[in-house]
Amino acid sequence: MNHVTEIGNTLVVSKEFFSSYTHQVAELASQKAIEQYRIERSKDEKVTVSEVAKQEKCTPPTVIEWINRGVKKGKIKLKASRKGTRDYIISRYDLNQFLEAKNI
Repeated sequence: MNHVTEIGNTLVVSKEFFSSYTHQVAELASQKAIEQYRIERSKDEKVTVSEVAKQEKCTPPTVIEWINRGVKKGKIKLKASRKGTRDYIISRYDLNQFLEAKNI
């Protein structure tokens, strides 16, 4: 079925096609909104060096090395803030950004 008709210099789209298209746009907008919500929420969620080490199946000193020295000749570092004098706290968002960049 042809969903587009030309009348003079105007293109007319069938109601079925338009409804389907607007549904797809709404679906994409919903997915984008959900993803944005997850990103914003991940900025608030904090993890410890031990939690990162457990998740990534490595040792806490490796995670601290990612924070201090980075990977790929120091070009990619894991952002973290100090929690007290010895411990670090890492946002889930920064961890995800780091892991994505590290694996590229």
